[in-house]
Amino acid sequence: VAEMSSGTSSLRKQIAEYMGENQSTTIFTGPSLVKVALLLWSLTVISELTRTWDLLRAVRSLPRSSGTLLLRTAAAEPSRMEIAGIGRGRRGWLCGLIVVRASSAIFLWFVGALFLCTYSISSADIVLNAVALEIVLAIDEAMYVLVPSRVKGVLDRLEPLPAQPRLFKARGMDLRPWFFF
Repeated sequence: VAEMSSGTSSLRKQIAEYMGENQSTTIFTGPSLVKVALLLWSLTVISELTRTWDLLRAVRSLPRSSGTLLLRTAAAEPSRMEIAGIGRGRRGWLCGLIVVRASSAIFLWFVGALFLCTYSISSADIVLNAVALEIVLAIDEAMYVLVPSRVKGVLDRLEPLPAQPRLFKARGMDLRPWFFF
């Protein structure tokens, strides 16, 4: 019985710390920190979804051809290349990858929000879990280091994909992130 009561009192103490019952300010309490962590996590996922949407629009704007055509540009830098056309198979493959990327971001947002709300009892846990979620979302960019140097060279010489004008603007502000909320 003594072990259960000490375990129960320890849990009650952790909950009291989490709720900020012994603190004069409520800004660094558990519920406030979880709200901030959820907001930042949501903004990170919205940023990923916005980049995915931009990539889809860029892929759709590429000219169609029987295969993928890379041309050297006659601009000031002769080593630059541009995508002159993309085949149906590669376009379908890219669109499929874009769907997987968007689905993964939405799934990670949902699971990450549950993770932050459920598995965080102390302030340090909340911060560490939020950082861990950011690492999970950014792992693909970190793994770019493993790409062969020849492929990196081609990617570095490519001209940027054409960008279409943004459709959802009001007074110069992009409204797409607000649709996610």
